[in-house]
Amino acid sequence: MNRQEFSTGRLHASRVLQELCSLRHLESLCDGLVRLSDGSVKVNKAVLASGCPYFRVLFEFEEGSQQGLNRTAEPTLDITCATFQVILDFIYTGKVVIDNDNIEEILKASDLLLMTDLKELCIQYLLGKIDVDNCLGVMQFAQQFSCPRLVHYVKDFICEHFKHRQIVRTDEFRALSEERLKELLAQDGLSVKSEVDILTALVVWLNSNLSATPDIESLVTTCLRESSDLNYDPKFQRALQDLRASVPPWDSPGAEGIRDALRKTRRIRSIRERGTKTVVACCDGKAAVYLVDVLDSGKHCSSHVMLPPMLVPRIRPALIVEGGYLFVLGGMRPGKEKQMTSDVQRYDPTTNTWMLMSPMPYCCCSPHVVSHAGKLYVMGGFNDEVELEIPQP
Repeated sequence: MNRQEFSTGRLHASRVLQELCSLRHLESLCDGLVRLSDGSVKVNKAVLASGCPYFRVLFEFEEGSQQGLNRTAEPTLDITCATFQVILDFIYTGKVVIDNDNIEEILKASDLLLMTDLKELCIQYLLGKIDVDNCLGVMQFAQQFSCPRLVHYVKDFICEHFKHRQIVRTDEFRALSEERLKELLAQDGLSVKSEVDILTALVVWLNSNLSATPDIESLVTTCLRESSDLNYDPKFQRALQDLRASVPPWDSPGAEGIRDALRKTRRIRSIRERGTKTVVACCDGKAAVYLVDVLDSGKHCSSHVMLPPMLVPRIRPALIVEGGYLFVLGGMRPGKEKQMTSDVQRYDPTTNTWMLMSPMPYCCCSPHVVSHAGKLYVMGGFNDEVELEIPQP
């Protein structure tokens, strides 16, 4: 008689999880104990290990060391019992309720426990809550808990909104450390109407932090940019003249500190254009694309940001940025056959999504692509047989 396999689909798995969730509070079925910062929680090791990589490694190590099934998890986790119950709820149900009161603790716990899926949900929540009043705090938060995509997004938000001076008026800005202030104001990507915006930001910060005896000369040389060409930024030149003459509003203690520093410093650092970023894009030969700001500076610089997987994996494509989008053209699909492809994919950083565009008229790997006046021009490349030298707009 022929054998056949039957399945109830996802219904079975869902029902089992529901039953496990209903039984999780029965102490007779709990075989582990997790110590937390304000108490301890009894757990089912198998379920906990299946939903949390941290505990899987921990329990496998305990099993390998043959120290018994009921050994208490060590070390004590810096997580509260209330937050750990949220973690357990997520493991059993796949659902989590996030709000302004618990987001910090949940993100901290998901980072510690290596729960990338929960961490991604926290990032999605924060992405929808960023504004000028909290963006600097979210930036520090994202850097602390290794969220490169969130860091990338918040940096772009700060750079775009800095020219309106709203960020400079916030309590978070005045509370920045000297190191983080330098890191912020030295960015090439800051969008400013004039270097006066940077000068104003320095004065505002110094007026609130002079008691901390900051190194004002270092702030001036690191953050302010000036050209020998007065036509480069005439507003900035006039502001410097008013600053040296103590003309209002440049008559505050912070402005006086900058004026003294300008007398002592030789000149402000050589300039690069504000409001731009130099980014390298690379792919890993599967479907992942990474970005890194090569001219970024500071303690948290040069972190690669992983974008969502491409719609069609490939190796050896061409990558180019045009009109605020990242385009991936051609390449070879991975696998034994290594089939050439002609498709074109576009990444939209605003929606964090890929889209298939009109394909090229021929399949090729590593074509040369240039952009001009909003158009892409594809030249050359190679296929299985010959190198191509066909220019195609």
